[in-house]
Amino acid sequence: MEEEKDVKQNNSNNNDNSDSTDDVEIKFDFLDDDIEETSEEQEEETVDKDELLPILLQQEEIENLKKQLEEVMREKDELYDRLLRKLADFNNYRKRIEKEKQEYYNFATANLMRDILPVVDNFEKAIAQFENHDDPSFKGIELICRQLEDILRKHGVHAIESNGKPFDPAFHEAVGTGEVEEIDDNIILEEYQKGYMMHDKLLRPSMVRVNVKKMQKEAVEPDKEVGDNEESHWN
Repeated sequence: MEEEKDVKQNNSNNNDNSDSTDDVEIKFDFLDDDIEETSEEQEEETVDKDELLPILLQQEEIENLKKQLEEVMREKDELYDRLLRKLADFNNYRKRIEKEKQEYYNFATANLMRDILPVVDNFEKAIAQFENHDDPSFKGIELICRQLEDILRKHGVHAIESNGKPFDPAFHEAVGTGEVEEIDDNIILEEYQKGYMMHDKLLRPSMVRVNVKKMQKEAVEPDKEVGDNEESHWN
């Protein structure tokens, strides 16, 4: 009987041990499951990081390219502004050179034109002496005078209108006075010598006689004879 009890007890102990082993195996199974899940999560995180890294690098490269582009655009704007300033300076320089060249040309031409004026004066006086305009000599002198006048016009020289015009000291030189009641004061009565302009500058003033009434006659005192003043505003 005792032996049977021992056997039963042993069997009972064996059963208990078996249950305990099963419990341990179940716990290990759960642990294994947790470990597997953790490993999978870590693998997913690693995969996510591996996929995200190129994107981050691309974004960083894009930002760098944007900064480089902004710098290039800024330099381009600066260079464009410098180019515009250089072009403006060059245009101003070119205009100044052209103006100086034209002024020098006009100055040199003015001296020549001024030397021609007395010749034209003499031809006009000679023409005025002829009564017979059919005279061959008259026609020859008139032709030469017209050719000289064409040369003057070609270089921008033209006569100043004086007779019957108000006296203007900027263009006229009073070398005599007269008194005509029917004519207003300060009106030119007679032109002794033609004046000439070259473009917009005075080449030679007109020498004229001016109408002055008695009360104002003392204010005008001619101090030069006809032909004395060949001075021009071209120096």
